[in-house]
Amino acid sequence: MTNTTINLNSQYFHMQFGPVNLTAKDFGLKKIPLTNYYIDSERNKWKSRLMYNTGWGRPIGYERLPKLQFTDLIALVLFSDYIKSSLSIREVEENQYGAVAVIMDEYVPELIDFLSEKIKDDAFLQNPLFLRNLRIFCFDSSYMKECGGNGQQSYESILSCYPEWDIIAKKIIPCVYFDEN
Repeated sequence: MTNTTINLNSQYFHMQFGPVNLTAKDFGLKKIPLTNYYIDSERNKWKSRLMYNTGWGRPIGYERLPKLQFTDLIALVLFSDYIKSSLSIREVEENQYGAVAVIMDEYVPELIDFLSEKIKDDAFLQNPLFLRNLRIFCFDSSYMKECGGNGQQSYESILSCYPEWDIIAKKIIPCVYFDEN
């Protein structure tokens, strides 16, 4: 898929889900005095950032440093499997939703290029893990009401600004949001 050295059993993001107000301390992070950074018990450095909107607005969460690049972020979304992971389901979801937030804030052109290639690959479009995990991107807001988005626009409207999106959407959306009944 991509060249990545990411460890899917490591935590790269911390975020809250729902109308709770969690602090850095709730995630085991301590503020480094006189900086905007935090540190965990393993001496990893973290920075706060806006995270994925799960329907309650974009919460403040935490991203481990150094920042992951697109290939690592997309691998974190697509390959994470809570069934096989040593992380809890919640930790896997924090990683996935955090990675999507960064991709949609900083790497939309790379996502478009990635998906443009992947829609040509039948094995990709038939991989149940990839398809399940792609749902997190909220490609079609009629299926994912009030989720995703950067605060001003839905992810769907951000992607629709790219001419390639029409072709990608016609191939991806029926695979990702199939009728399960």
